[in-house]
Amino acid sequence: MPAAKSLRPEYPAKPKFILDVHLGKLARYLRRFSFDTAYRNDYQDQEIVEQAVKEKRIILSRDLGLLMRKKVKWAKFIWNDDPKKQLKEVFRRYQLSEYYKGESRCVNCNSKLVDVDKEDIIERLEPKTKKYFKEFKYCRKCDKIYWQGSHYDKTEKLLDQLKNL
Repeated sequence: MPAAKSLRPEYPAKPKFILDVHLGKLARYLRRFSFDTAYRNDYQDQEIVEQAVKEKRIILSRDLGLLMRKKVKWAKFIWNDDPKKQLKEVFRRYQLSEYYKGESRCVNCNSKLVDVDKEDIIERLEPKTKKYFKEFKYCRKCDKIYWQGSHYDKTEKLLDQLKNL
């Protein structure tokens, strides 16, 4: 029996995503793993399709009607309700573990993080953060500061779990 053919072409590069309004937690997870992930909780379906076409993004959705629109080139239906299981689905489908190189996107707004000198932000840090951490990243858009604290360890642990699917 011949191998099944995909109805849509394979995505040609490091995946970029756009998610429907039902997948906010999945969007944050994907951003934690540094994937360019467009998400708003007020997107209309037509906006998602137009942005996906314009920016060459993969649509992730729990709405089959959205995914079946004629203009949609890359898409995946998300089967699970649980955000961690959704993340496993996406990691498995797009083999995302090979792309992760450390956190580089803001989980709130999807902007790229930039390195920032500790001295430039020291007055904003909690005492223990000042004492134990030396390297920081900064989101220029939403003014959030990141460092390799417990959230980083949790991300690394989750990545290990995802690699061992």
